[in-house]
Formats: sequence, structure tokens, C-alpha cells
Amino acid sequence: MKSLYGIRNLIWLGKEIWLGRCKGSRQTEVTKERIRQSLKGRKRGEEFCLKISLAQKGKVISIEQRERIRKTLSIFYKGKSFGINLLPEEKRKEIYKKIGKKLSITNKGRKLSEEAKMKIGKASRGRKHSEEVKRKIGLLGKGIKRSKEFKEKISRFHTGKVVSEETRKKLSLIGMGHRVSNETREKLRVASTNPSEEVREKIRRARIRQIIPKKDTSIEIRLQKFLDWEGIPFEKHKPIFGQPDIFIKPNICVFADGDYWHRLLKSEERDKKVNERLKEEGYKVLRFWEKDIRKDINSCIKQIEETLFLNYIGG
Repeated sequence: MKSLYGIRNLIWLGKEIWLGRCKGSRQTEVTKERIRQSLKGRKRGEEFCLKISLAQKGKVISIEQRERIRKTLSIFYKGKSFGINLLPEEKRKEIYKKIGKKLSITNKGRKLSEEAKMKIGKASRGRKHSEEVKRKIGLLGKGIKRSKEFKEKISRFHTGKVVSEETRKKLSLIGMGHRVSNETREKLRVASTNPSEEVREKIRRARIRQIIPKKDTSIEIRLQKFLDWEGIPFEKHKPIFGQPDIFIKPNICVFADGDYWHRLLKSEERDKKVNERLKEEGYKVLRFWEKDIRKDINSCIKQIEETLFLNYIGG
């Protein structure tokens, strides 16, 4: 038993001496090279890697340490060509594609926490990629066909986002001098000349929501004021076919027509089509000329009130 205690004490003493000597000491270049050579080609097992990852988990590396590591690695790898860089370009493209596919499978369904997203955002902020890195990123994405679900996610992510003037300038500079291939031109031409029914429906909806003109005209404002005074609730530029200037629930569409523009033949034909379509859909259409709104607005308001009364009694 005494011998065992003696061995234990010797081990403890040796450990303390070693820690005391090594604490704060720096390895020479010869020692570093020996360690490098001894570790060269050594493969780590999965268990060992797991232990390392668990040991490092939750550890916070200071900015000074990160900068030191970055400088060390940049000095060590400076001017060295190894791995993928030694292969021909065609082979490199193939490998990059495989790496991209593997990463997409690994990260599929993985959701990052808000904290992790914030960290990634902070780390990437202000970082500028070299031309070589940009080229590699371009090669990774080349030939990959995005699914419909992925495209919808991207469009949802960008909807409602306001792009700053600076970003717009950057995007315009990126696109400047960019040559579009004949294949891409053909695709764009086909898409613009023969859009799908889904695309057409989206365009129709967007046009209905678009307010033309952007500002209310003086006769529209006059009608709105008088309706407010009479206590009649209304909605401006309702996004339905024809986009009435004033809409009163449940089904009254009011249009304030300018004397010049709405007298033109094209405008008259368009107004006629709008009236027919709205009546087919169960709406009641009231059109007032500019001169009537300016000279005798009370008769216009009276006509609206009569239509509301007929609606109320079911006429």
C-alpha cells in the first residue's frame, strides 16, 4: 500500500513540475516542426472528434485570439497550392457540385436559432470576397435547378423589403457590362411572349391593386368631402375590376369622370366595358361628369343616397 501511495505522489509531483515549467513558455520553431511532422497523416477517430467538439462547446474565443489564429493560418498557407487547387478546372467544377449537394442534404430541415442567425450576420458584415472566391461560389451554383418551393420561400423572404439607394447602385454596377447568353435571351423572350396562366393572373391582380392616378383628383376629393359630411362610409380605389374611385358597401361603384379624357373614343369604349362587367358581377354603377360635380354636387349626392335606399329596401 505504501508503495502505491508513493507512486501516486510521484505522479502528482511530476505533473506539478511539468505544469510549472510549461506555464507561459513558448515552443521553439524546431519543436513546432517536430510536432507537425509527428501529427502528419494521422487520422482522428469519430470518438476523438466528438470529445474535442464537446470540450470546445460553449467556449467563447476572444477577438484577440481569433485574430492571432487567422494570422497564423494565413502565414502557414501563404503561397501553398494543395488539394482541389492542383486538379484541372473540369474536375474542380465536378467536386464543387458534389460538395454543394452534400451540404444541401446535410443542412436540409435544419433550423437556426435567432441568436445563431445574428452571430452569422455580424461575422459576415463588411466581409469582401476575393474574385477567386466569387468565381468558386458561381461554380457551385451553376447548373443547380431550384425547386418551386425554394423559389416561393425566396420570394416570401424578399416581399416588403425596402432596398436602400446605396444597394440599388451596387446592384446596377454589378449588372453593368454583364453579357447575357443567347440561351438566356431566348428563355426571357419565351417567358415574356407566352406567360403561363399563373403569371397572367399575378399580373392582373397587381394591376387591379395599382392606383391610377396615384393622387386623388379635385373632383374625387370634392365627392369624398360631401359624403363625409353626409356620414356615408366609403372606400377609395377598391381593388376590383375597373377600380371605382369611390366604393360604398355593399355594391355601389362611383366614378368621377373628367370632361376631357372620358370624352375620348377609347375612354368611352373602356368605360362601357367596365360598366357591363361590373353589372354582370352584381354591382351598381354610378358615373358623374366633372361639370356636374363642380356645379351641382348636391344632385350627385342625392342620387347616391337614393341608390343606397333602394339597396336597403331590396330594390
